[in-house]
Amino acid sequence: MVSLLFITSCSASGTPQKEAAEAPTDQPNILFVLTDDLDYASASKTPQIRSQLIEKGASFEEAFVSLALCCPSRATILTGLYAHNHDVTQNEPPAGGFQKFYSEGLEENIIAIRLQEGGYHTAFFGKYLTGYPGDEASTYIPPGWDEWYGKHGHREHQPYRYEINENGQVVSYDNNTEDYYSDVLSRQATDFVGRTAAEDSRPFFMFVAPTAPHGPATPPNATKAPSLARKLPVLRRSTRRTSRTNRPTSAASTASPKRRRQLSTITIGSVWSRCWR
Repeated sequence: MVSLLFITSCSASGTPQKEAAEAPTDQPNILFVLTDDLDYASASKTPQIRSQLIEKGASFEEAFVSLALCCPSRATILTGLYAHNHDVTQNEPPAGGFQKFYSEGLEENIIAIRLQEGGYHTAFFGKYLTGYPGDEASTYIPPGWDEWYGKHGHREHQPYRYEINENGQVVSYDNNTEDYYSDVLSRQATDFVGRTAAEDSRPFFMFVAPTAPHGPATPPNATKAPSLARKLPVLRRSTRRTSRTNRPTSAASTASPKRRRQLSTITIGSVWSRCWR
């Protein structure tokens, strides 16, 4: 697990609390990528996962998960607890989903808070927990995140016509080519890296959780981008169950070489969570 690589950087025995909050200059930037429903067969169709993550990072050939379901797995990733300890055992309330995670107070002990205390600039992008924001306000932001781009749960797997809580402002996206969610997510994450590298001396922790390749397998709008649609590969899946308005803007800046931090490739990970509904 990627968390094993960075969780130790948050503790410093015998160090005063004030000094512990200051980020050492040798702390790496951390990018954690959590794909949605990516199985072995699908991964073989995406060669960049191997070339960019496995060959430049690490691959765990033997691994296990205590409860191979979407929300329980995400709860484990965020808290470091087994499912029988955090008790989020389903994707929907009352036994699971965002509302269960929230009502149990589990957000008060997530990895983002620990890293924030260790001097990291934290940011979340994508799908959080099934059903987010549940019964809470549509602008609700969980603790521990300096920047938040959480996709709303009522259309969390739809690549078009969805909503994102962007730092406390709900932004609606339509059915235009530029609204395709994978592209929107990529732009948001890229913008964050550019801004923080140029303007922030702290190391960053990015939790990037795309909804792809979870179904529906909707490609970019073919009527808007026919040349791109023709190039998309056809993936064979197993038969087993398996109006932007008032959008906040921030210009990405180019970092000077002295202030630019190198992304630590050994802490990049891709985790598969089954999300059967």
